[in-house]
Amino acid sequence: MTKIITVLSLLFLASGPVNAESLILSSDSSCESWQRESTGCLYSLNSVAADLASGRIIAAGDRGTILLRDEEGNWIDVSPADLESDLNSVAVGVNGVCMACGNHGVLLSSFDRGETWRKWEKFDCSGADLLSVNFDPSHPSDFVITGEDGFVFSSQAGGIVATGSSNSIIGSFVSLCSGFPAFAVSASGEVFSLSNSIIPQADSPHHINGGTVLVSGGSPFSLAGNNGLILTMEEEWKTASVPVASNLNSIAAVEFGSVLCAVGHGGVIVVSRDNGRSWESASSGTFRNLNCVTGNGRGVVWIVGDALLPGVLFP
Repeated sequence: MTKIITVLSLLFLASGPVNAESLILSSDSSCESWQRESTGCLYSLNSVAADLASGRIIAAGDRGTILLRDEEGNWIDVSPADLESDLNSVAVGVNGVCMACGNHGVLLSSFDRGETWRKWEKFDCSGADLLSVNFDPSHPSDFVITGEDGFVFSSQAGGIVATGSSNSIIGSFVSLCSGFPAFAVSASGEVFSLSNSIIPQADSPHHINGGTVLVSGGSPFSLAGNNGLILTMEEEWKTASVPVASNLNSIAAVEFGSVLCAVGHGGVIVVSRDNGRSWESASSGTFRNLNCVTGNGRGVVWIVGDALLPGVLFP
């Protein structure tokens, strides 16, 4: 047994430092092919967001990690000092204002397109884990934050929105055309209106983990969850036929009005090229968990995932 462990350890070390990095995949071909990018970061990444104006990409993850990909394609560690809480979500407004949120009520903001970050010292969430942040694309000073125990904060509403739910609110969702986030969704599919939109309930037998944060050009609102769950909303939520049974963590519009991508456990990627009607598997080249996907609506897409744990040989 000792010899086996020694051999595995040597193989792990021989694989080089790149294989131990946090995972970032990118595609500029609407998910036809993927490239892995080196960051030098050893922590798992939980969220990624695209700055549609500048082309910069921001990723956030465990132990307060924030990475910025600049216009030249270089990943820079811009993590704030002395922050230990895991970050669960990052978002970029159309004016370049950025926000990130995470466990224990941590909330951060940046006013220089993600280069420097400041922690909010006073934010009334009673220390709950914050799970998502999203901006109003038409009024970038407005934002929505969601979290555990039914927590929803809307700047437009001037504070906490009463949901009456004890479930985690996994995210809020917005159409680029109509503006302010229309609704928020809990892990069980409860839907809470944040505007005048009427959105049907999406109650599901499976845990919901994420959804299309931003849609436009006819892209449907979609939700992704455990056991290969994908729900797409037309006049009502419909369950898609998906060729995987893995837990799906995130879904995004890659090309507005046509291509959607969802990612999940074990390196699973599924892609729809007909606006969510049918789905096919795509190869990621990894067995690591993929935690978040984002697209710019024009075929460029980014995926972030877990770092490689010591002693694990998955690429």
